Amino acid sequence: MTTATRTPYTPEELLEHFERAKPQGPNRWRVLCPVHVDTDPSLDVNYKDGKYLFACRSHGCSFKDIAAAAGLETERCFPDTGKGRDNGHYKTKPKATADEYPPPWEWKDRGLLEAVFPYQNEEGVTQFEVLRGKPWKGFKKQHRQRRADGKWTTDGTRPLPFMLPELLEDVAMGRTIFVVEGEKKVLALRQWGFAATCCAGGAKKWKPEHAEYLTGANVVIFPDNDRPGREHAEAVAKSLSGKASSIHVVALPGLPEKGDIIDWQAAGHTREELQALVAAAPEWIPVETATTRSERPTLANYRIEPTMDESGKPRKVAVPLPEITRALLDVADGWPKRINDRLFVDTGGAIRHLSTPDSLFAWIGEGHTVAWPGGTDADGNTLTPKAEFFESLRASVDAFQSVEEFPHEPEIAGSYYAWKILTNYKADGEALNGLLAFFDNAETPADRVLIRAMFLTPAWGGLAGLRPAFIITAPDRGYGKTTLADAVGSLYGGAIDLEADEARDERLKSRLLGDAALSKRVLRVDNVKTSQSSTQLEALITSSVISGHRLYAGETARPNYLTTIVTGNTVRLSRDLADRAFVIRLAKPKARPGWSENLGAYLESRRDHILADIVAELRKPVAATEARDRWQSWTSNVLARCTPGAAAIVAANQARRNECDDDLEEASLILDALRSRGLSFLTAAVATTVVNEALHVQWTTNKVTRRIQSHVEAGRLSGIERYNTGNTRGWNVA
Repeated sequence: MTTATRTPYTPEELLEHFERAKPQGPNRWRVLCPVHVDTDPSLDVNYKDGKYLFACRSHGCSFKDIAAAAGLETERCFPDTGKGRDNGHYKTKPKATADEYPPPWEWKDRGLLEAVFPYQNEEGVTQFEVLRGKPWKGFKKQHRQRRADGKWTTDGTRPLPFMLPELLEDVAMGRTIFVVEGEKKVLALRQWGFAATCCAGGAKKWKPEHAEYLTGANVVIFPDNDRPGREHAEAVAKSLSGKASSIHVVALPGLPEKGDIIDWQAAGHTREELQALVAAAPEWIPVETATTRSERPTLANYRIEPTMDESGKPRKVAVPLPEITRALLDVADGWPKRINDRLFVDTGGAIRHLSTPDSLFAWIGEGHTVAWPGGTDADGNTLTPKAEFFESLRASVDAFQSVEEFPHEPEIAGSYYAWKILTNYKADGEALNGLLAFFDNAETPADRVLIRAMFLTPAWGGLAGLRPAFIITAPDRGYGKTTLADAVGSLYGGAIDLEADEARDERLKSRLLGDAALSKRVLRVDNVKTSQSSTQLEALITSSVISGHRLYAGETARPNYLTTIVTGNTVRLSRDLADRAFVIRLAKPKARPGWSENLGAYLESRRDHILADIVAELRKPVAATEARDRWQSWTSNVLARCTPGAAAIVAANQARRNECDDDLEEASLILDALRSRGLSFLTAAVATTVVNEALHVQWTTNKVTRRIQSHVEAGRLSGIERYNTGNTRGWNVA
């Protein structure tokens, strides 16, 4: 008899058996161990060579016990030895055509993967990787980036310099830091014993955040011998101006066109020669400073008058604060601007927050000459300090209620939009439909419509607090619930991720008001396993403004344009939460090798095209709908644009809400229990006993009374009426 081979778990399927999964690197996670009581994730899961390896760091639990407690099928954790599978995945991934370079997930199998460079945070945890592909059939070397969770995107990650843990030690030890263009050059210099770093992406990808890590360091920059390389070196030097203790730009002699430090080493030059070049190099001076040194600074807190002071020197006189502000706005085309009291600038579609005086002046210094001494002027007046100028700007420049890196349609009054629609793309729906084609396992046609509406909702410019929540549910693991929620978040720059218990936390608002959350459009509560009830979350969904305490900033607020997505298997919700949601059901998907990688690559490469299609969809004329729901504005402006059958979907969704409604089920049990006694009146004490037996709880009489009364007021306990007279308290039962 032949035994049927079980399909190995994909990482997504396996992780759904565990809670609190956190990426630790490529194909590595840390989760709560299901064998023992675990409040801090202690179980390491490693996916290697097609099999899963488990290591419990707390109790040393065995694989047998872990598999049993998590409900894993043992044979699905290891690779099939037959020829049809490789490392747990069928060999049917789409292949590149002859006229295109293979996608990065094929590089290893094709022998094209030359190197993988991990970018780690301060604690040494990998956040994303740069993959280097070899030249192939006339194509030059290729570079691609992916997050630590394996997705082909860097959404949600910070700009980090290469080899950050080593770099932090180098700066602390006072070592000179060499900055080059590319990870391979960093490693070559470190082999020579020098401290070196770079940024991901090569020329012109250096950001101000990279420069922050080099504050106080002596920095030497080696440009590649081409125009992009020289421009990159200049940009790095400018970003370090005012931060680094010294800056030197060293052009290596004798390099060929497009040559670099690797070519220089290969030509036979030595470590000692490099040291000599560095020692002889003059300190870098900004081009603006070099050419205008004798002229009046572009921005200064003083002016020089033609008259002389008592010592015969030109008189230095303080410039009034309003005049300095006007000067900055004139030379910087009206920038910066602010959200409440938080300054920001738009750097070509990417928002840069200026949260400190140092960050403000670093930005000013990148494009303008700055002269800003301390002390007093010739008349004894205090020259405006940088901190005072910073605080003045926070209170006086143009203010917006929000800053948006992605579109709203219609645009929301008072919001600043950094995103600009593509001018060379005809928004005909092709890119959006291509994205939706990845999610072809909707249970019904109505679910397909709701998935489309969910992708449109974060871009809808309706009033704050008028967006429903979405519940993505399925009967079991492996249906793609989390991936669907991830895709919505990724399209709009990443989601704010919450565990189910965090959604009940009173600190939820503080997190939503943090700098990292301000640009987010999607709030995701993932993998709900039990009945979900959260007054915090329920109130959040319908609140027009999210207000509360922001860390280190006191009381603050933001308009609520968030779209909330909850995922789970056969989710149970409180009545209030169910009423705030549209329920999407997924069917079991077909096996699609490479599906997750292809989805990530599609989102990364077509994001602006998809968003352009969504804006065009929300601009289309829409017919009036007969659909009636508490989310009437959203139903009329978003759902009705996705289907002429909006009314039928709203009616079907109401039935789904009832099925998810935990309160309705509880009320039914209470009603049956109260009537089961066959009495027309039950005292409060008797009613308490009856309810506790029916619900298998141990509530007090006061709690039972409040619970019954809430169901009565909601109309869920027909025929039950409160009776209080004299010393007799209880319930009339009809």
